[in-house]
Amino acid sequence: PDQSARHGVATQNTTVEDHLWAAERHDAHGTLWTAASGPSDPAIQLIFQDASGFSCGPAVSAEGAFYLASLGVTLYALDPTGTVLWEVALPAGGVGSPALDTEGTVYVTDQEGSLSALLPDGTLKWRHQPDSEGKATTGPSVASDGTIYYPAGGKVYAVSSDGERVWAARAPYGFGPSSPMLDPTEELLFYLDVAFTTDGGIPYDLKALAGNASNEQYIVGADGQAYYRSERRLVQWQRTPSGIEVLQSLTKQVPGHPRDTGVTPDGTTWASYGLGYNSPDSGIVWLDWDDQVLGNIEYQQASNRIIGVGPDATVYTCGNLDDGNVSCIAAE
Repeated sequence: PDQSARHGVATQNTTVEDHLWAAERHDAHGTLWTAASGPSDPAIQLIFQDASGFSCGPAVSAEGAFYLASLGVTLYALDPTGTVLWEVALPAGGVGSPALDTEGTVYVTDQEGSLSALLPDGTLKWRHQPDSEGKATTGPSVASDGTIYYPAGGKVYAVSSDGERVWAARAPYGFGPSSPMLDPTEELLFYLDVAFTTDGGIPYDLKALAGNASNEQYIVGADGQAYYRSERRLVQWQRTPSGIEVLQSLTKQVPGHPRDTGVTPDGTTWASYGLGYNSPDSGIVWLDWDDQVLGNIEYQQASNRIIGVGPDATVYTCGNLDDGNVSCIAAE
């Protein structure tokens, strides 16, 4: 991709960082959106292996350094050519993707529930320990004020950039599909199907949106707006002094079971879906807020995930084929 591209949510309430990929879903809001364009002629640029496997994808700094956590207790830093810059031992196998703050500090969680902070040269800055035994269940997210959020052992922790605990709150114990995500104002933190205030970790009631819904997803779009999805229904909402206000909604014309959803900077909605629990077929649909289908593509790719969304709402996805090989496609 174009390494000169930068990321950020289009809102006055967050700081635009320079890192190419700062967290598991690109940023602390989980937008998956990047200004970088994918290659027109894709080819493997480098291969780096660890026999134990990796906990998730890398974080990528402004300088193009890759940070990868292995399942075998090692955090690697690679230069853009794949050469190892340094490697350090973690207390246990890594969990999720590392995350970066504006100064290039690398944060990584592990299977003993710890959160480690390392300087860009690999020096350990500090390590936060959870209250009780229990592995971290996702990688961390870093707010614009430097606060780090991560779940471990049935709690969500907020930790300052100096390694001091800010708060801890009870949370559902489960393995979420992504790290905790911040709303556009960074006043709320979403994890699984719950929300907390970032000032104190107080549970925030979003039942006006959720009700008794299933298959729900809190979303922050690359347009800097807050959204909520339940099955095929998507709403745009905001907090007001009197409560939750729904701004607009649509019932998505999704041919299958929704898996992931996002919104691009111009407000275009995309949704990935599966065509059945036992089907290898998947798809991506693009919609506008008049509930009109702008495009739809179906393809054979099981156990897939969206790895990024680029300019012109191009969606990049990787998944397994029936023969065991991995396939990645760019859909637009």
